Amino acid sequence: MFKEIADEHQAQHQQKRQQLKELESKIIDQSLPALSDAVFSKINKGSDQIVNNQKEIDRKCRQVRDEWQSFNKELDRWVSLIGELDREIKSIGDVRSWSQHIQTDVQEIVDQLANQNA
Repeated sequence: MFKEIADEHQAQHQQKRQQLKELESKIIDQSLPALSDAVFSKINKGSDQIVNNQKEIDRKCRQVRDEWQSFNKELDRWVSLIGELDREIKSIGDVRSWSQHIQTDVQEIVDQLANQNA
């Protein structure tokens, strides 16, 4: 009688263990896809953010490059204008020097004529 009770208990225990194993396996089978979906969703969300950040960085780099090129063009125009202004100032200096030479020459001629008439 005790043996039968012990055997019955052992069988029930074995059956419960088998049910627990099946339940554990079922839970794992059901939860793993959800877990992997959650992990991959998080990874994809992070990679989407990385891609979006990279696009924004690329856009800003293009914007900076375009502004830099515009700045260089404007700088070239200013350099050209300053060069023209410098040449004009030198030209004015040359005219001034030339006019002073002419004035000196005319003064010498006037002085010589005044000396001859005197």
